[in-house]
Amino acid sequence: MAQLCFNMGARSHNTCSDEAFSFGALKTTVSTLHVFHVDDSVDDHLLLKAAAEMAQVSFTWDVAESADTAIFYLRTLLALNGKGSLRWPDLVLLDVLLPQGGGFKVLEFIRAEPKLSSLRVVVLSGSNAPGILEQAYALGANSVLLKPGAFRDLVKLAASLHATWSTPRRLSPEVSPVADVIHLTAR
Repeated sequence: MAQLCFNMGARSHNTCSDEAFSFGALKTTVSTLHVFHVDDSVDDHLLLKAAAEMAQVSFTWDVAESADTAIFYLRTLLALNGKGSLRWPDLVLLDVLLPQGGGFKVLEFIRAEPKLSSLRVVVLSGSNAPGILEQAYALGANSVLLKPGAFRDLVKLAASLHATWSTPRRLSPEVSPVADVIHLTAR
């Protein structure tokens, strides 16, 4: 039986609050990136959470520790159709090596379900075995990254994930709509 970790399943963590900053004419509020982290290592999750705090970037987290739990969580999101307290993730961070089917099973489920297919998925693997990169992209991953070995590199990764995958919540009126938001995809 799959382990459930959110309210009745995936663990939810809030880290930082919103902070305002100014960059030239662009005034915005740093948005909180809501991440669904699928990884069987509690240590890896806690290290990534600490790295995000050290990088001073705002994340909230839902966590699943197996492929089946992740798929159950996603099915629950679909069933609730925005009516429950669960929040749709802005980004899915997906480990490849997971119990109950592995990360690619979760990625296949996401890409096969029309209402989930637009979710942004970053495969974050501790393995650089041949074929992982190719298979992840073939299944529809937006990006594939190797888990850093040093904490300082994990801090840089957290900052990079936030900068790449979060979008500003508010833009000042003096910014033209054409230049509103630049979405980056690391592919």
